[in-house]
Amino acid sequence: MDSCDGCVEQASTQDGTNQWDAVRKLAQFEAMAGDGSGPDLSETICFFFGLALSDFELYTTLLDHQRSTSRELAETLGNDRSLINKRLLTLREADLVNRETHPLSDGGYEYRYRAQPLPETVEELNDEIEAWSEEAVTRFQQITPSTPADGSP
Repeated sequence: MDSCDGCVEQASTQDGTNQWDAVRKLAQFEAMAGDGSGPDLSETICFFFGLALSDFELYTTLLDHQRSTSRELAETLGNDRSLINKRLLTLREADLVNRETHPLSDGGYEYRYRAQPLPETVEELNDEIEAWSEEAVTRFQQITPSTPADGSP
């Protein structure tokens, strides 16, 4: 058994989160980017926000159709409204889409959705990558024995 096989299990915090998540995600991202071509923006956003490409398609559609209802989005994309609502929930949970309540003239209301602007999403993505990189370095330094600068033991 490798000496670090149990490290990930031992690194859980009191709230149940895994302290090695950043290291693991960064390694997965680097493996995905390792073929030389690198991931495109849609793949990168999907990876970091835990989205399917169909979720990203809805996000980009909403960028062009801000304040649309789920019915309008379903018509635009040619999808079932219930599927659009599930994808909107995923995007809302990733904080990429906001839902606004708009009153109707008959006394009812409807939900309209607004996508976070793409530059803000990219900035958030860059911040997340930087944070994961810093955490990965910190974790690696914690498990790597320190060696004096002159190389002596």
